[in-house]
Amino acid sequence: MVLLADSEREWQTITTHRIVGVTAVAIGIAGQVHAWKAGALLVTPLAVYVPFRVFSDLRAQRSPATANVWLLTGLGLASFSAAFPYVLFGWSGSVRSITPLLLFIGSLTLVGLGVVAKRREIDATTVFVGEILGGIILGALLWIASPDVRSAVTGGVSQIVRLSDSNIVESMSLFSLESGFIITPIYYLGFSFLFALVGLFWVTYRQRYAQTPAILVLIIYAWVLFVYGIVQLRFAAQFGIVAAVFASVAFVQALSYVDLTTGVRKYMEPISAAHTRSKVNASSGSFRLPDIQVLAIILALFVLVGVLVYSK
Repeated sequence: MVLLADSEREWQTITTHRIVGVTAVAIGIAGQVHAWKAGALLVTPLAVYVPFRVFSDLRAQRSPATANVWLLTGLGLASFSAAFPYVLFGWSGSVRSITPLLLFIGSLTLVGLGVVAKRREIDATTVFVGEILGGIILGALLWIASPDVRSAVTGGVSQIVRLSDSNIVESMSLFSLESGFIITPIYYLGFSFLFALVGLFWVTYRQRYAQTPAILVLIIYAWVLFVYGIVQLRFAAQFGIVAAVFASVAFVQALSYVDLTTGVRKYMEPISAAHTRSKVNASSGSFRLPDIQVLAIILALFVLVGVLVYSK
């Protein structure tokens, strides 16, 4: 997803990272829906990402079509690769097999609406609200028209409720009151969990101005998996992967406040400011390594945080 996020420039060009990204999306989505009964839950971050991405494209005056053509290609291939096991061998059932297809159709529709809105100069916020309301209406129609979808959703919800009343650890909440509201997330994710939350809130706030597509992917995945983790601890592992990125951001930014690093604020600037800064840096050759003493202090702080992470 990150590899396909910044694909507007020279979008007609076939590059290695785009081929890798499309292949990973196609295989990854198909593998997720078939590997686990509730595997479709791990695809929902994409359903959240697409409307936010179209909204971001319209705000940044990007074409939603050229900006998302490679993502749509990956989703289209994923819909076929997920359907093959069901069509040929009857694996996993119809609902799980058509989930990528529904995601592809919905994403294609949202991108198409974004293209029309850009041509008619409709406000991005209006388009975003319309997409959300339209998604709710279509979801309600799908719920009414498809007994299989209704049965799968109600069965999944009842299973979550049933497991929540059991003593199975993975069915607990990330903020379980039994183990400790604060202690549980630190115990399973380490002290870096606190860094991750700070970094996630800060980067989400800065994304309003920066409009960076690759960062938006990470933000959406982090928030969705964080909510899943609050419901059941089993999703903490997936959240931990993305959380490590935001913990690193918070760690580097914290070091910048004591003048040990330059921080990451300049990489989350509005596009116009970042463009101006890049010209200045290009002319001055600003990149340089810190001295040995500073490196030693950074390493010591990193080891300290690492010890706190694995001290459980």
